[in-house]
Amino acid sequence: MRLLSAKDRIARPWKNGGGVTRDVAIAPPDANLDTFDWRISFADVASDGPFSTFANVDRTLTVVTGEGIALRFGDDEERALRRGAPFAFTGDAAVASRLLAGPIVDLNVMTRRGAMSHRVRRVEAPERLRTPAPLAFVVCGAGACALSAPTRRLALQLYDVADVSGEAAEITPEPGALVLLVEIVMAQSGAAGGS
Repeated sequence: MRLLSAKDRIARPWKNGGGVTRDVAIAPPDANLDTFDWRISFADVASDGPFSTFANVDRTLTVVTGEGIALRFGDDEERALRRGAPFAFTGDAAVASRLLAGPIVDLNVMTRRGAMSHRVRRVEAPERLRTPAPLAFVVCGAGACALSAPTRRLALQLYDVADVSGEAAEITPEPGALVLLVEIVMAQSGAAGGS
């Protein structure tokens, strides 16, 4: 179990220059925004505008700070995303965004279609991960969370992430915390689906 501390992240512009992103983890380690197999990041969204497109990528976005954001896919109706509810969509789509009530921070999980797949879900009560995916991460989106594993104990604070890949761990969110579990697998295994 390894801590990926929020204080160690570097801010850089979005692919389309419309906001700021901070990578949590990316593979392969030397990948860029066009060559990754999978990527986990936080983004600051301070204004309405288009999202970056990512060809052949599946994404899940979860608002962790702020009221929320509305996404419009082409001519479809807007889809309002509220804090703490993961929403999966294709990175190929042209997406316009509108903030619901001021700036937000969101968690983005992306996997290269055909190579990897992922799942993001909220953890609202103490939970033991007995057999996590080969790649598994616990994200503290708000509040605090305690993690216990045979090898280590961690206390996660705002925007901290723990790599719990392949390791049994006990997740204990504090009251009011927003904790997310991200699992990433090879696409051919089919264990996590394409959400």
